[in-house]
Amino acid sequence: MAKGRKTGGRQKGSLNKKTYDLFSICEEEGIEPFRAMCRAILEMDEPKERFDACEKVCQYLYPKKRAIEVANEDGENVGFKILVEDYSK
Repeated sequence: MAKGRKTGGRQKGSLNKKTYDLFSICEEEGIEPFRAMCRAILEMDEPKERFDACEKVCQYLYPKKRAIEVANEDGENVGFKILVEDYSK
């Protein structure tokens, strides 16, 4: 593997050909996919369908949450132990 600075290939964050072509087609046709999804949600009658659609749209707006595991020094999973101390005295 080459060492040092990257000198070839696409720059970080640039679109690949397929994605670029899809964006170009949408722009030429005046289609805004995200707006179309949001409008479709408003037209849905079933609450369950609306909820599922909103959930799918949210993945494009907010980062996904991950579970966090807590372990002690030995690597064993442990629960939380809450200590309450009275400092008012």
